[in-house]
Amino acid sequence: MRQAGFSLVVHDAATKDKPNEAEMARILSILVLLFAMCACDGPRTWPVEKFDAAVWRAAPEQERYRFVQDLIASGRLIGKRKSEIIELLGPPSYESKFPTLTYLVTPSNKRFAQVFMLDVHFADGKVRNLMVRGG
Repeated sequence: MRQAGFSLVVHDAATKDKPNEAEMARILSILVLLFAMCACDGPRTWPVEKFDAAVWRAAPEQERYRFVQDLIASGRLIGKRKSEIIELLGPPSYESKFPTLTYLVTPSNKRFAQVFMLDVHFADGKVRNLMVRGG
C-alpha cells in the first residue's frame, strides 16, 4: 500500500549519490520562495506615525499605511458611527454589504506587489474593531 505525502531525499555521502539538476532546481525554488515569503513587509514592520485626519485624506493610498498602527492602537475609531469614520478618513475604497468600510493602505514596495486593506467593522451602527488584511 502506497501512502501519499511529501518526501525529501537525503543524499548520503557514503553512497556518493548526488542530486540531479531537477532536484537541485526544485530545492532552490523552494528556498527562494521561502526567502520571498519572509522578506515581505507587513504591518508589523511599517513605520508608526501619529494619525492626522487631514494628512490621511490628502495622502495617496501608498502613504496611508504609516498611520494604521496608531489608528488601531489608539482605539480612537472604536464606538464611532459610519458618518464619523467617513468624516475622519474620507470615503472608503470599498463598502461591503456587511457593515464594513475598507480603505486601501498599500505601502509602495518595489520588491513585491502587495495589497493591504484596513477594514473598519461595525456592529449596532458603531465601530466594533479594525483589522488589517492582505499581503
